[in-house]
Amino acid sequence: MKYISFLSACLLAFGLLMPQTTSAQIQLAISPTSSGTYSAGQSLTITVTSANTAVTYSIDAFESSTATTPMTAVTIANAQGGGKTFSGQTEAIFLVRFLAGSEGEGRILKIAGTDPNGDDQTQSGELTIIPAPVITLTPSTANYAEGQSVTATMTGGLAGQEYIIKLYNSLPPGFTNDVSGEITPSTSQNTVNTITWSDNQTSAEFYIRLDQRTLGSSRYLVVTNLDFSHIGVSAPFTVCPPAGSTQALASDVLVPTPLGPNNCSVLVNTQAQGNSFVFTGPDGYVFSNVFRNAGTYQVSAPITKPGTYQLTITYDDYCGKSTATKSFTVTGEACK
Repeated sequence: MKYISFLSACLLAFGLLMPQTTSAQIQLAISPTSSGTYSAGQSLTITVTSANTAVTYSIDAFESSTATTPMTAVTIANAQGGGKTFSGQTEAIFLVRFLAGSEGEGRILKIAGTDPNGDDQTQSGELTIIPAPVITLTPSTANYAEGQSVTATMTGGLAGQEYIIKLYNSLPPGFTNDVSGEITPSTSQNTVNTITWSDNQTSAEFYIRLDQRTLGSSRYLVVTNLDFSHIGVSAPFTVCPPAGSTQALASDVLVPTPLGPNNCSVLVNTQAQGNSFVFTGPDGYVFSNVFRNAGTYQVSAPITKPGTYQLTITYDDYCGKSTATKSFTVTGEACK
């Protein structure tokens, strides 16, 4: 498939294919520049500057400079929140993401304002959107364990391009949450983390070990060439702690002393693993210790009446949910 015309290629070689400005009132800049060629799945940052703060501007993507219907396979959002408009400011930043279906030549970004004279419009130069590489993971599962090895198979590379693999802990525009230091990669080309795509090549593999601190949900392996203009993204997955460390459990509950006339309340305590710890007992007694994140905690409860009590422990996070119980007895007599 021809992605860049001969004329465009010549202009790019001399640095002449730049965003086209039709008004001194407003201008736009694209980052990364990537010579006007981007990949489906890639995100761009668009900085818009305006000399007229009284005008409301909107930004849209179109299949060509003559198209009048915005593309649905491109998402655009104001980095400061909100949709595709801005007003009352001299600069605005938009996050643009090309989705599957946006591929093709001659794509443009248009800025249009509310000036009835039309002196508040501009558009980018023509952009070429190429198909993203396809990334599949083996074994194919939604959950992996810390320390597990995963094979990321890539298809659809561009001849002559070098590709690396990175790990992100979410998938915002711009891929800013990079935790690639927590994986150990190697490749089917016997290199540490670089694959050079050759003519007639159909696939290549990255071998990944998920090291410590990769734990969490919404993890993505992202394969990209070195200037981030051709990007493939895996399906999202979760990295869980080793088996057993996500189970709700507790040590025996310690009752320090019986109740009595000079000891009207005892503070029972234990060490437990989870994020919700609920003590229940006679006469509707309930006392809770609840934490935002699952982990190992010292938990306790004050008790004023003798009887049999129960501690219910719940471990609930992105890797699943489990519960456990511990029964204990408080002896003695309640104060009158």
